[in-house]
Amino acid sequence: MNLNSKLVILFLCIALIPIMILEGISISEISDDLITQKEIALDSSLVSKIADIEHYLDTRQVQAKLFASTFLPLQLNSINVNDPATLDRIQIQLDSMLVETRANSLENFGDIDSRSSIESIYFSDLDGKILASTQRELIGYKIPEEFYQQMKKNEPHFAGFQRNQILSNNFVTFSNDLTDLEGKKFGVISLQTSLNAIEPEELSYGFENNQEIFLVDNVARQITTNSNVKYSTQDWNMETKLIDRCFAGQLISEQYINKDGKEVLGLLKLIEGNDLCIVGEIELEQVFLPIYDLQFKLLTVFSILLAGIVLLAILFSRTISHPIKTLSKTMNEVRKGNFNVKLEKKLDSSSNELDQLTNGFDKLLQYVKSTQDNLKSLVKVQTKKLEDSNKTLTENMNLIKKQQESLSNFKEALDKSANVLITDTDGDIVYVNDDFCKVSQFSREELLGQNPRMVNSHYHGKAFFRTMWETLLDGKTWKGDLKNRAKDGSFYWSKATISPLLGDNGKPEQFIAILTDITNQKILEEKLSEALKNVQESELQKEEFSSMMTHELNTPLVPIKGYCEMLKDRETFGSLNDDQVDFINKIESNATLLERLI
Repeated sequence: MNLNSKLVILFLCIALIPIMILEGISISEISDDLITQKEIALDSSLVSKIADIEHYLDTRQVQAKLFASTFLPLQLNSINVNDPATLDRIQIQLDSMLVETRANSLENFGDIDSRSSIESIYFSDLDGKILASTQRELIGYKIPEEFYQQMKKNEPHFAGFQRNQILSNNFVTFSNDLTDLEGKKFGVISLQTSLNAIEPEELSYGFENNQEIFLVDNVARQITTNSNVKYSTQDWNMETKLIDRCFAGQLISEQYINKDGKEVLGLLKLIEGNDLCIVGEIELEQVFLPIYDLQFKLLTVFSILLAGIVLLAILFSRTISHPIKTLSKTMNEVRKGNFNVKLEKKLDSSSNELDQLTNGFDKLLQYVKSTQDNLKSLVKVQTKKLEDSNKTLTENMNLIKKQQESLSNFKEALDKSANVLITDTDGDIVYVNDDFCKVSQFSREELLGQNPRMVNSHYHGKAFFRTMWETLLDGKTWKGDLKNRAKDGSFYWSKATISPLLGDNGKPEQFIAILTDITNQKILEEKLSEALKNVQESELQKEEFSSMMTHELNTPLVPIKGYCEMLKDRETFGSLNDDQVDFINKIESNATLLERLI
């Protein structure tokens, strides 16, 4: 984006942003005023409708009381109320009441289906069983308990909301107790009227098409004769809880999405004493329609202003951008190395900032040119020094490379000849080679970050490891034999050489352990030790056997030799012939020989 475009955008922002802010503030204030006006108008409508509804309900309740007071068979009681003759009289009374009421409606309004018409009248006993009714199909049925409790309180109830075959239509019921001459209650008389007077269409009559007024009961169900929509308000109230708040006594004025999925301005008020909430709604699109017209007019004005501002911005930007473009071209030439370019000289006394900028840049250009000449000479000197340094650095790099190759070869040879393990000062494993993984049966991933204690066989005592660590922490190399345990639980022996890797401060930073597997050697040593132990035990047993045999053999040899001496004594046994003496001598000599062998 060039400078002209940036300047034009800047001028547009400076000119239009305040206007747009003012427009937003104005529209916001107008929106608030419109909403306030609509709320006031809607509130006034609801107050008027509430008065009509209360008058309608009070009138019907008074009519129910009037029917009860003029009920013909007042001599009835709870005992004889089921008498067939009595029920016939009650039925005639109810029919005449309905005919008279409809006649009055036709005379006064010219239409029996007007809002004051009565659909039916019925009489029920104390248990809620309908004994007589102008609608014969209701006779014999029991009124649902929830509505019968309302009837006993003489409160209007909306009978159409229960789902049963008795009260299948949507209408409102008004009831009054029937008492005998002694004041004891023996039944209830009820009259049912249509909901025409409190239908949404009737309540919304006289208002704009986008405005709706309807009633809702205390379980968030819309009161209407149309059975297809009577539960829709309940679904709408699941998230908003507007109906619940209304019955809690709050006066609610909010914007929300209504049961038809439209964004509306709603006003909810509680009709005291009737368990009803009246709801007035008007679509927000209609509320803000004047604002949309105003926005269109403002947009037209802004378009004209925008065109004028753009023209002025273009003219003004050119007076600024021309000298700047000249400076830019000069800078491009300087960037290419051409310091001989010259700028148009301006008067030093000029008050134009761009002229002052041009003169300043020209002086800077001359200074840069002289500085560049000095730098060229310095560059030559520094280049020679850098070449020498580079040569030395190259030699050092080659030396390091050779050392790394030697170290790599040593590492490779070490990995192939022994098990290698490296830990940090905390004892955590940071490196293991493949041979260590093979002999320990742990994978590299299982070993890294772990302590070598995971292969500890618990063969060596604490003093053994204490001596080892004291040696290593002193910076010395420790050598010895270690018995470790593999992953499968088997044991193996290693001849270990553990050395500390010292840092610049002379303290250990890592420990490298070079382990040679001597398991077979240890097994052989154990076998030799066991064999030597067996030989020693055999020698001991041999000595014990010899000692025992010596004792056992010496015991009979002593008397044998004594007997031989006695036999040769002539005084004891007399003279012996030569053969006898020879035999005795042989016995004595053999005993002596045997004694020597022992």
